[in-house]
Amino acid sequence: MTGSRARKTKGSLSSLAPKTEYGDPYLDEYRLLTDGLIELHGKPTRMDLAAIKVEEEEDGGASTHVSHDDEGLTQGHHQVYVLDSLVRTILSQNTTDKTSIRSFRKLKETFDGWEAVLNAPHEDVADAIREGGLADIKVVRIKALLEQLKSDVGECSLEWLRDKDTEFIKEYLGQFTGVGPKTVSCTLMFALGRDDFPVDTHVFRIGKDLGWIPKSCRSREDAYEYLNVRIPDGVKFDLHVLLVAHGKVCAYCSSRKTGSIAAKECPVRILKGARRTSINNNKGAGVSEDACDLEIKSESLLDEDDTDVKQELKRVKRESG
Repeated sequence: MTGSRARKTKGSLSSLAPKTEYGDPYLDEYRLLTDGLIELHGKPTRMDLAAIKVEEEEDGGASTHVSHDDEGLTQGHHQVYVLDSLVRTILSQNTTDKTSIRSFRKLKETFDGWEAVLNAPHEDVADAIREGGLADIKVVRIKALLEQLKSDVGECSLEWLRDKDTEFIKEYLGQFTGVGPKTVSCTLMFALGRDDFPVDTHVFRIGKDLGWIPKSCRSREDAYEYLNVRIPDGVKFDLHVLLVAHGKVCAYCSSRKTGSIAAKECPVRILKGARRTSINNNKGAGVSEDACDLEIKSESLLDEDDTDVKQELKRVKRESG
């Protein structure tokens, strides 16, 4: 789909006072950016975790559309097994979409079920997933997970988690080595259909650029804790999936500043421009001193070539004092 520019934000950055039950002045921006990304990339569907790679490392050569599993494994048509999704996420760490999916498929083709993986020699399992890298480390983690499940519930399955509350799931899965907050969050969202907001490298980078993540959040884990209670449940899935897809292919948002989406079409850049326009329009309209402080803080988010805007914001700050 072709992109459509968001010309202005529905929300105002003119006050620090909470405007919603979330108490977050960026609430409208979450929704606006989601809408802009949908217009550009299309609306994602709730698909199996293998279809969307939430990476630990940057990946090049991604397509411009939201990734879909070529087997069509969507929650609307096929059962998404919780353990499958969790193992796929473990295999996706420090590798690319294609290699992690191929590794998972080879693992499933080689062994007849997860108990067979548990009982198989280490080297045989490592050979099945070697293409994805760090095979020996991942085998140890997968086998430890399977062994614990066998001990806890008598079988290598996580389907019983469907009846548990989210906090229990986070605590239970979080005990395993190699299963961090992002992996747990991905499992909650993709396999269990829960409203959660994983923060990967793309979400973290773009969130920082937009000022959605404060400087006090120095890691993706911190950012997850911060954003997960602020992003509205109704947009968490779409916004996460689209930020990951967009972060790979946008010349403005990608870490390499290259991609098939031109910077001028980037909804993130457009939203930042709309925010600056809102600031300039409000500067003489009785904006509170606290609001000016908030707006001046956004100065660090401006592009390097926005010197005139930076100077104007500094002037407004002096006058407001």
